[in-house]
Amino acid sequence: MRRIGEDGSLGTSTTEPALQGSLVQGGHRNFLLSISGSASSIRPADGIGNPAGDARAFQMPPGSSSVAFAANDQRMLIVSSSRDELGAVMIDLRSLTASPKFDVTFGAAAQSSAAVAGGDHGFAVAWLEDSGEVRAPYGTEVPRYDGYVARVDLYGRPRSLTRLNPPTVSAAYTRLAWNGSSYDVAWIEYDGTDGTLRTNRIADDGTLVDRKSQSFGAAGCAFAPDLASNGDVTLVVWMDCTQQDIFAARMRDGRLLEWVPLPITRGHSGSAPRVAWNGETFVVMWMPRYEAVVAARVTTGLTLLDPQAIVVSSEIDLAPTAAIASSGVESLIVYSGRNQLEARFLSGDGTVSAPIVVDGPDPSTRYVVPSVTWQRDHYVLAWCKQQSLSGPTLPGTGRFAARVTRTGKVEPFLADHNYSSWNALLASSDDRLLLMFERAAGEAPWGGSWRVFLQLYPWARMHPVGR
Repeated sequence: MRRIGEDGSLGTSTTEPALQGSLVQGGHRNFLLSISGSASSIRPADGIGNPAGDARAFQMPPGSSSVAFAANDQRMLIVSSSRDELGAVMIDLRSLTASPKFDVTFGAAAQSSAAVAGGDHGFAVAWLEDSGEVRAPYGTEVPRYDGYVARVDLYGRPRSLTRLNPPTVSAAYTRLAWNGSSYDVAWIEYDGTDGTLRTNRIADDGTLVDRKSQSFGAAGCAFAPDLASNGDVTLVVWMDCTQQDIFAARMRDGRLLEWVPLPITRGHSGSAPRVAWNGETFVVMWMPRYEAVVAARVTTGLTLLDPQAIVVSSEIDLAPTAAIASSGVESLIVYSGRNQLEARFLSGDGTVSAPIVVDGPDPSTRYVVPSVTWQRDHYVLAWCKQQSLSGPTLPGTGRFAARVTRTGKVEPFLADHNYSSWNALLASSDDRLLLMFERAAGEAPWGGSWRVFLQLYPWARMHPVGR
């Protein structure tokens, strides 16, 4: 170490024993400061870091990842940051006593959008929120997430808030469907390493219809569920944890109709199932090994009409995302094709149309996390864009949306390049369209956390871009 003189000159280099903490100056005195959570301490020191008095212990906020401090003649302020907040401790340098920890500013728990569905009098939206706690199912700590559902009216006002999972487990993969009188909701709960598929119903006023959520016994170990209803029967599809295949079972009035599920795929070939009701049958869409987009029809009696899946497209991008919606006659499947966002109609008899180019082509862009819904007399699509070298898990750039008529005409009406966003999810109710997305919220009080946002589009405001 070297002394620095008042004139800025450097003294000779000397070797001293390792300091028992950081040497800091408060006024004209020196202190050794050691930061280690509840075992933090401060003690007087001489000018080269030798202890010159007894140490006094104090507690820093738990989970501190970085620390900064400043002092005058009387007090020292120590500020620490953790994942969710900025906290501080004030130390009286005369008595070396520390104040209780206090908050300088709050951040917010990170959120991720999960699902949105339209009903007769508004919407239901679902998201996941980082609880700030961790679990270690594989010996490695991972965040524990809570699943929430809120009712939103036709004016975009939240009307209720329901947490789906108890605080001892983690939630994931929440999905919603309007069944004509309430919202069916499905999600995965993780208590250990395996996921349990659970269901409940959310009334139009936002209350839980079923006092306790149902364990979907037909599923076993499950993940990535989806569901759709025809107003009488709700079809639930999911991925099996062990076999990596897709299965389906039916519900009516919130109750499981069969304990032996219908296998949609065999041979470890499923991934990311989605389902819609086309007016006659349920249409299940998935991406086998993320190499193609395929579909199969299932009757209300749980009969698989297409044991050999219908190939929608084998020309897909590396971004493994696709979506499906139905007009009640045919279905529209949207996916990321080669350098462009594409959509195809699937008729009730299983006929696939020629591709419709929704956006692109652009070799430098991936078209990711698309969503599609039916509104009045046309489909509405939303998606994000991503630089092709960014990787499939990084945020997209902006939000984009377009109408697609039943004749295949594309009319873009939203092109927002202002910020990075993710998961542009859509639902329709009456003459309103609700867009759900997430972005880094730099405004107070969110502190840059990823948060979920809603944007309501009345019919009269959905004008084509450039008009």
